[in-house]
Amino acid sequence: MERLLRAALAATMSILLVAGGSLAVTQAGPDDLVTLQAAPWTLSELDGQSVDASAGITAVFGADESLTGSAGCNAFTGDYTTEGATLTVTPLAATRKACEPDVMDNENLYLDLLQNAATWSLDGATLTITSADSGVLVFGGEGSAEPAPFQGTEWTLQSITGQDVASVGATAVFADDFTVSGFGGCNQYNGPWSLDQDTIAIGPLAATRKACAQDVMDTENAFLNAMESVDAMAITGQTLTLSASDQSAVLVFSATGGSTTGGDVTLTGTAWLVTDIDGDPAIATDNASVTFGTDGTITGFGGCNQLFGDYAADGSTLTVTGLAATRKFCDADLMDREGSLITTLQGAASFEISGSDLTVTASDGTTVGLTAGVAGPIPSEPPPPTPEPVVTPEPVASPVASTGELVGPTWVLTELMGQPMPGAVVHVTITFDQDGTITGNGGCTDYTGTYTVDGAKITIAGITPATGSCDDTSKSIQDGLLQVLPFMDGWSIVDGDLHLDSSFGINTVWAAS
Repeated sequence: MERLLRAALAATMSILLVAGGSLAVTQAGPDDLVTLQAAPWTLSELDGQSVDASAGITAVFGADESLTGSAGCNAFTGDYTTEGATLTVTPLAATRKACEPDVMDNENLYLDLLQNAATWSLDGATLTITSADSGVLVFGGEGSAEPAPFQGTEWTLQSITGQDVASVGATAVFADDFTVSGFGGCNQYNGPWSLDQDTIAIGPLAATRKACAQDVMDTENAFLNAMESVDAMAITGQTLTLSASDQSAVLVFSATGGSTTGGDVTLTGTAWLVTDIDGDPAIATDNASVTFGTDGTITGFGGCNQLFGDYAADGSTLTVTGLAATRKFCDADLMDREGSLITTLQGAASFEISGSDLTVTASDGTTVGLTAGVAGPIPSEPPPPTPEPVVTPEPVASPVASTGELVGPTWVLTELMGQPMPGAVVHVTITFDQDGTITGNGGCTDYTGTYTVDGAKITIAGITPATGSCDDTSKSIQDGLLQVLPFMDGWSIVDGDLHLDSSFGINTVWAAS
């Protein structure tokens, strides 16, 4: 009963109102204020009680005097002002999610002390806030410890918006080629990332399609969705925090893998950049790379496609199994180099690390040379992509009256009936060919069909899936989609996205891949 009462109370709490206090104290320097506003702060001590970083209790003091963060269960927002060492916090508004009683107890105490803030002080990387009634909040605590490098470090997920998920073993490695890869708890994933100062963008992410226990899948889905929604990053010591600006998602990681900042490098956790394939120098613009995860997975980028599979290492012996790649087509020379890389990795028999260099040797004697990614200042923007050759198709007699931008791209489903479809978990595609045929993948197997266009009207027919087997979840999604497609009778392209709609009220949004 007590638990139900607590949950009901938390569900109805939308705004917490406690007046902020102030005390006359010594002045804090301007450099301290810059540090206060520099990054998200993670709580390490709550009124004398130690708090693990995995609790995900945070505070972000914006330069615009906004105060946001996660209280462990709910996100909060408000404002603050400082005058010297005096800190005044306005009443905070919080979301209304209910969590476990102990989490809610900590959350209520945290918000109460924060709203009653009176003073603040900094000691290295430790922020201490004291409330008007002498309650104490301590953030950080790594002191002057050297922070782990963002790139090349294997980060292990500890919490998602205050929920402890360390047991899932999800990971992330941000490589120098602006790809992020890792393990979601059930599936391997990868995708692009970019960083401008402390503003980060991740995704879209692609993942394998293995099915696991429902609770693991739920956690993985929450993790991958959160990764695609975050826009801020901060590192304190060995802790990485990725958060959304509205604090709807806060991911806390700890550094667990090898680092590329110098000294001895390890096979596991290092972002290895390809330098040569069987003696032929790699092309720098290919940005080919490989990462061997602590979970026994291998991920990377071949220059055109994302790579993923499994590996086992014992001494100097290396075995790679199940290596697969996405199915994008690029320039023929680039595809040849990528194919050679994949073939050699698939046949891997041994490896050797010398300094910061790695050599993988296949059973037929072919080799791949790699070097550890170089850590250092993170470029503000990723290198521009290599433009793909423009191919002008030969005129073909077609039943299509007018297609505009419809024909050509591979469209990926991103939204169904107003609900986002996370591409990392549900990867559904459709391509409209110039000859009036449709090809695509429903998330389970490939399918074909036909279409005609008359202005803004579209007619889709003959949808036929290929034979094949896959997990029940993917098959059910595909079956539902292929039943819906023939009812689509309207199309438009808005801001580069394809909208397929039906007069029955079914709406879908597709992004060009």
